Amino acid sequence: MTLSTPNSASHSMATRRGTHVCVNCGFALPAELDDELPDCPNCGATEFRAAGMFAPRAMSPRYDLRVERDRNVELDWVVEARESLAPGSTPCLTFRDEEIVHVFSLQEPLTRIGRSPVAHVLLDDPTVSRRHAMIAREGGRLRLFDDRSLNGVYVNGERVEQSDLVDGDEVVIGSVRLYVVAP
Repeated sequence: MTLSTPNSASHSMATRRGTHVCVNCGFALPAELDDELPDCPNCGATEFRAAGMFAPRAMSPRYDLRVERDRNVELDWVVEARESLAPGSTPCLTFRDEEIVHVFSLQEPLTRIGRSPVAHVLLDDPTVSRRHAMIAREGGRLRLFDDRSLNGVYVNGERVEQSDLVDGDEVVIGSVRLYVVAP
C-alpha cells in the first residue's frame, strides 16, 4: 500500500474494511480487507482516504452533489435558493436535509453554527460540535471562524480556522454541507 498522508491510500490496495472516500471528489467506495480499490467511478482519481466520523461526509446520492472538480456547476436547489432571495437582501447559508431546503439569513453581526439550542443555525447531527463555527458580518464582508470544533470546518474542500466567504462557497461542518448564497 502506498500512503500519501496518514489517512490517505492509493487505489491499489485498501488495508482495512469499511468505506474509503475519493480525495478528489468525495465519492464513497466500500472496500473489504485486501480488496483493490478501482479508480474512482465518479471522477477517475486514484487517491482515497478512510471514511470516518471525523472527516467531511462522502458524496451521497440523496444530496445529488455536483462533481467537485467542476466548481462552475451548481446544484439546482442552491440556484433556486439564490433566485428566491430579494435583490439587495443579506447573504444566506443554505443546506438540504432530505427534500427540505433550509435557508438562514446572515443578517446578524455574529451567526453561531452548531448543535447547541442557542445556535442561530442549529444542525442536529452527531458530527457537529455544540459550538462548531461562527460567521461574523463586518460591513459587506463575511468571515467564518472555527469555534474550537472537534471535526473542523472546511471551505471549498480546505480545512480552515478562519476564512472569508463569498457567494457559492461550500462550507462543510461535521458531515453537513452548507452553501453561501447571495442575491
